[in-house]
Amino acid sequence: MKASDLIPSKSGNLDALTICSTRLFDSREELEADLPAVMVEKVIRVREVYSYWLDFPSKPENEIVQWLMRGHDIKKSAAYDDMRVVTQLLGKINTHSRDFHRWRFYEMFQDSYKMAKGKCDVNAMAKLQANYIKAFQLDQEDVVENDWNRIKVQPFIMTTDPTVLGLKPIPNIQEKMRKLRDKYWTEDVEAVEVNPAEFNEDEIFGQKDETNGKPL
Repeated sequence: MKASDLIPSKSGNLDALTICSTRLFDSREELEADLPAVMVEKVIRVREVYSYWLDFPSKPENEIVQWLMRGHDIKKSAAYDDMRVVTQLLGKINTHSRDFHRWRFYEMFQDSYKMAKGKCDVNAMAKLQANYIKAFQLDQEDVVENDWNRIKVQPFIMTTDPTVLGLKPIPNIQEKMRKLRDKYWTEDVEAVEVNPAEFNEDEIFGQKDETNGKPL
């Protein structure tokens, strides 16, 4: 989605919430392609807070505001506006997501556990702890997923230059090769059948780096 497709705010400027709802995880390069620099920086900040708050849902808002001001050298008003967008995003685009429910569960768990602890209700505390372990699967080992699709096939480029292996070139190598060919090449060697490999070399090694035109 391009910036021109987004709904402008009443002030005539692009609405930050609308942009962040649709462009939150775009790369900086994609954002810079069609958004003003000020909006790009705002999306980047909102994304950082969004991820940070999901990782640390117990962090109070004023503490995250201070974290924003220090990390991005912005005024308190700008930091609070970023928080406004993040708060709305958590309810707008994550209402049905697992991350959002984990965040909400942690908030409710904190409140419930404080109440149970205040009443010295050991049974309630034990049940809450068991639910916490189950909800966040703390009793299971972390599953590490390998993104095999990101592994690029390395190009194989043939060369007669031995220096690529750290070897010194043999003087008059072509002449020595000619002598060996004359010595060992026979009709039997010429009669050997060779089956060509059946694969699309351009499809495997044809990807180009757009920056310099070299194979990836």
